[in-house]
Amino acid sequence: MTALAAAPAPTAPVPKVLRMSPTALSQWGTCPRSWWYAYVLGHRAPQTAAMALGTQLHAEVERYLGGVPWGSAGSMILDARYRDLVAMARAGEQYLRPLVERVAAGHARVEVKAECPPGVVGPLAFSGRIDLVDDVFRLVVDHKTTSDLRAPWHPDAAALAHDPQMLLYASAVLPPGPPVHVAHIRYRTRGDPLAQMVISPDVPWANVEAAREHAAGVSHAMAALASHPADRAAEVEWSPAGCRKFGGCPHAARCPDSPVNRAFRATTAAYAAPPQESHTMSSATAPSNGAAAFNPMSLFGVAPKPTPEVAAVAARAAMPSAVASLLAPSALAVAAVVPPDARPDDVPAIVRAVAAVRALGGWPGARAAASLAAQNGVSPEALTHAATEAGIGPATETPS
Repeated sequence: MTALAAAPAPTAPVPKVLRMSPTALSQWGTCPRSWWYAYVLGHRAPQTAAMALGTQLHAEVERYLGGVPWGSAGSMILDARYRDLVAMARAGEQYLRPLVERVAAGHARVEVKAECPPGVVGPLAFSGRIDLVDDVFRLVVDHKTTSDLRAPWHPDAAALAHDPQMLLYASAVLPPGPPVHVAHIRYRTRGDPLAQMVISPDVPWANVEAAREHAAGVSHAMAALASHPADRAAEVEWSPAGCRKFGGCPHAARCPDSPVNRAFRATTAAYAAPPQESHTMSSATAPSNGAAAFNPMSLFGVAPKPTPEVAAVAARAAMPSAVASLLAPSALAVAAVVPPDARPDDVPAIVRAVAAVRALGGWPGARAAASLAAQNGVSPEALTHAATEAGIGPATETPS
């Protein structure tokens, strides 16, 4: 690994031992508070099926790049799931075959460890693994798995020329000087096997230096949060864009500014208000129980005057009928939200949970929905079923 000129050392030691990795850097870019929850407070999200699949596909591609024929992972060859995995990986064979030749010739390396000690890229050490580096062509390649190759968050060639992860990799393993080439090979995990390669050629070394400076700034910001008190989450910067990305933020239940918690507080305020058939709450008629500032219409949008059917559901759910009327586009759909065999004590929780989903503008993703269900005291399955009946279930979720 090429040594890099050291940046000024921090004036004070970092209170918590932290390291900066590509994953941590990406999570910080999505939402600094999400990073803080995961890396400082230790609330790491459990590995998802998508993450496990990505790890397995990387291993299969790595074997192929090392000269091992496809589908040679021992007894796993008898597993239908493994055969599907191999099919996904082989979709990228047209891009991988030339790289196999480069590895065999000794010009390229697979699974390259990239490390920078503290003081090189800010006060935190940096570590990561690069899928492939061609030292002669100055090419850095990263394999990515995705359910949707057209997802808007995938960088195109122009954006890849400024991608912090790829350029920081180049900074760690290539000597300064000539331009570098960075590429993503993306493998689709949903539907028929398909892959695509996005490459940004001739990226100036100035871009690499700029990425390293950016990472150093992030490193200092991370170090500053290493000892931030757990009960002062609201003081940590957050980004609304990260709340629904990749199926929903895993920290939605604990984050005070997540859509889930904001919707929960709003619908709880609606419950605190006495039943109202009017669409507005004037200062003369507003209750004095602290709910005066909450107008259901401002949260959910304008709704038609509640029908008798909706009013009946609202009465059964012990909530304002003006709010109940907004759970679905018709009284029948509202009634379907509350199953006939539901226990009376469960009805308010079911309706309130669906109201929160509606407040979010649609299904928030599996992880965020699970947090919302737990807050309302219903099972994720019950919320999924009820939201689906109301026309705002997982089928309406944006692909991730």
